[in-house]
Amino acid sequence: LASFVIGIFLNGKDSNHKSAVTLPAALGGVFVGFPYHALHHVFPDRYFGSVTTLFDRLFATGCQLAGRKVVLTGATGAFGAPLKILLEREGAIVAPLAHGDFVRADDALRDAHILVLAHGSKETDAMFANCDASVDLIERFLAHAAFRLVPPEVWAVGSEIEAHPAFGAVAYAASKRAFARHAHGYFNDSRLLYRHIVPSAFTSPMGKGLISGKTAAAWALALIVRGCRYVPVTYTGIALINYLKFAVAFPRRFKTARTFPP
Repeated sequence: LASFVIGIFLNGKDSNHKSAVTLPAALGGVFVGFPYHALHHVFPDRYFGSVTTLFDRLFATGCQLAGRKVVLTGATGAFGAPLKILLEREGAIVAPLAHGDFVRADDALRDAHILVLAHGSKETDAMFANCDASVDLIERFLAHAAFRLVPPEVWAVGSEIEAHPAFGAVAYAASKRAFARHAHGYFNDSRLLYRHIVPSAFTSPMGKGLISGKTAAAWALALIVRGCRYVPVTYTGIALINYLKFAVAFPRRFKTARTFPP
C-alpha cells in the first residue's frame, strides 16, 4: 500500500520504473528490484511481481521462454533431449549445438537469448567437455550479447559431485568442481542471468540413477519457470547442501578467461 501511495505522488516514477539502455541481470531473490520488474514491461505476461517474486514462483511466471531462441548443447543426451521437447512446448526456438563445435558456435550464439549447457563426459576429455568448452561458450555468448536491453541467460548442468566424494570418478569430479568455480562467478555477474542446475544421478549413457533424464529435465524446468537461479534437482538432498558451498564458500570473484581462439 505504501509503495502504491508513493508511486502516485511520484507520477509512477518509483524505483522500479526508470529508463535504461541495457538492464543488469535480476540477481535478487524474494524481493523485486528495478531489473526484475523491468522485465515485466518487456514480457507483459511474465514477471508480475512488483514487491516480491512470490506470485511468479507460485504460478510459474518467472521466466520467459515463448519466442526466445535457445542454443542447447547435449541435445541428444538423456537430459538434453527431453529438455529440448519441453522448451519447444513452451514456445522456445531451440537450436542444437555440439559442445566442441566452435566453428558454428558464433553463428548460433549471435542472435540467441538463452544458452543451455547440457552436455557432459566422464571420459579422459572430462575437463575439456565439462569445464573448458563450457566456459568458452559462455564467454563467446557474453561477447555477442554485450549491448542488449535484456541480459542473456545461461543454464548449465552441474552435479552433486561438486559436494560429495568422487567415489572413483576423479577426472569427472575435478572437471565439475572446476566449472563450479567459474559458475559461481557467473552466478554473481550482472552481465547475465546464470542458472546452475544441480541434479542427483539420473540414468544416462554415463551411468544409472534413480530417476530418468526426462524426469530430471521436467523437474529442472519446473523450478526454472518459477524463477530459480540455483536449481536443485535432488532426491538425496546433497544439492541443497551444495548450495552453501556454491553460494558462500567459493571466492566472490573468480576470473574467467577465453580458452580458445575466436
